[in-house]
Formats: sequence, C-alpha cells, structure tokens
Amino acid sequence: MAAEEDFMRMSAAVDLFLDTPRCNAHTTASYSLWASSPVLTLSLLRPVARVGSSLSLAAGVHAASYIARDYQDYAKIMRVVVNNLHTQELVRKKSLALRERQGLFDVAGWVSSMERSFRLLGETAAARGFSQVD
Repeated sequence: MAAEEDFMRMSAAVDLFLDTPRCNAHTTASYSLWASSPVLTLSLLRPVARVGSSLSLAAGVHAASYIARDYQDYAKIMRVVVNNLHTQELVRKKSLALRERQGLFDVAGWVSSMERSFRLLGETAAARGFSQVD
C-alpha cells in the first residue's frame, strides 16, 4: 500500500472519482473527497452500495449533482464532467475552501457527538440499575 501522503497526492490528481455501484468505496472515497475530488456514485439497494452517496452528501459542495439516479445518468454525469474540466476545477477550489466546515470532516463535532452518546448511554444504564463495569 502506498504511503498516506502518496495516496492523498494521487487522490488530488483525479478530476472525478468513479465509484463502483455494487460495492461503493469507503476509505478511498473519503480520501478523494478530502482531496476535493468529487465522487460520482450510484446508490443501489444494499447498504454497501449506498456509502458513496452518504459520504458525498456529508462532504457537501455540489454533492447531489454527482449522485446518479441510474446507470444512464452515471454515464451522462461522467461525460459532462470530462467535457467541462474548467467548471470542475472551480468546484474543486470551492470544495477545498469549505472542506473543514463540512460534516464529513468535522472531527471535533464527531468526537463531541460520540462523547455525548456515551454519556447518555451511561446515564440511561445507571437509571435502569446497571452498575458501572470496571
């Protein structure tokens, strides 16, 4: 596996990340979104085929325009992006500028929510008579 820095550099070099519809990318799509490379995805029925759209929506900036409705739409969006690379560069710059304010990359917000969830679980367990486990 490539070093993380090399992987991030490769992720930033692409104009569009093509997600596989039957089993969406997980970590790789997250890296691409962090590098401001949009993820073209198609949500199918199984949960493993819906990760790309969830990640894209959480990352924000024009995400919905990269979530295809069907295979024909997937191909159409891909052609539009390839034929409009100047517009794609503007989207990338805007995404990069807003990256750390988007939900997907708000690590402090995630940690705060997780800690709040743990506190609520502990309080609920205590209220129901469960003792703390050491």
